[in-house]
Amino acid sequence: MRARLVALLSVGLAGLAVLAGCAAGGPEGRAPDSSGLGGAVGGTDLNPRPREALRDGGDLRLPLLALPNNFNYGQVDGTHIDVATISGAVLPALFTATAAGGLARNPDYLSAAAVTSTAPQVVTYTINPRAVWTDGTPVTWRDLAGQWHAMGGADPGYRASATTGYDRIASVAMGADERQAVVTFGMPFAEWQGLFDPLLPASLTATPAAFNTAWRTGMPVTAGPFAVGRVDPVAQTVTLDRNPRWWGTPPKLDRVIFAAYDPAATPDAFSKS
Repeated sequence: MRARLVALLSVGLAGLAVLAGCAAGGPEGRAPDSSGLGGAVGGTDLNPRPREALRDGGDLRLPLLALPNNFNYGQVDGTHIDVATISGAVLPALFTATAAGGLARNPDYLSAAAVTSTAPQVVTYTINPRAVWTDGTPVTWRDLAGQWHAMGGADPGYRASATTGYDRIASVAMGADERQAVVTFGMPFAEWQGLFDPLLPASLTATPAAFNTAWRTGMPVTAGPFAVGRVDPVAQTVTLDRNPRWWGTPPKLDRVIFAAYDPAATPDAFSKS
């Protein structure tokens, strides 16, 4: 599963190490270390701080290995750690990782999600009624259905980077209303919580051409606390601004600026920024 930064970026700290420290948990009450590596189990050593203790505003600068040549993480040319990192701030993560190593439903996007049948396996997703894409389109069951169609492997025109799990889905249908998706599996899939991560808008999966090429130079439709404000191919930067349509807790940061650097030059570049 991709590393998710959405909750961390919305907190908005001034440095990467401190940013990671905003994950839930702390030094108190940790399980004893049985690894022999000197660390603690089930927590973080990066000095977490409560959100209310952090100041509002400011920019966070983070490095990229290279400017992506496709911003669609599900497409073969876009499955890259840099795209995953950017996606974590601008696209829906239906489930997020916990400090203890598990997965938790993300209430910003899902009001409920559960296995509602085991024979066949059926998972029912109830989408947060406030969730909306940056173009004003509500997040609905159609987004899940489109992603299954694009990444299930049945249509070779979609150059999906992986079909695992999606290829076991038999159908995605509307539930009680547009905000509920009923996903029926033809074969059981225990890791269903890792699917639809990130969730892509139906506009991106509507045709093979859209899926393969529409996000080569940017991410025009997103649904996270931040949105892609500018991609500068000359400066090799991607600037994320606060999403004015964001319905969740407002992010602390004003902007997140990603810049591509040679790995060997990154420490010096950031020390001068």
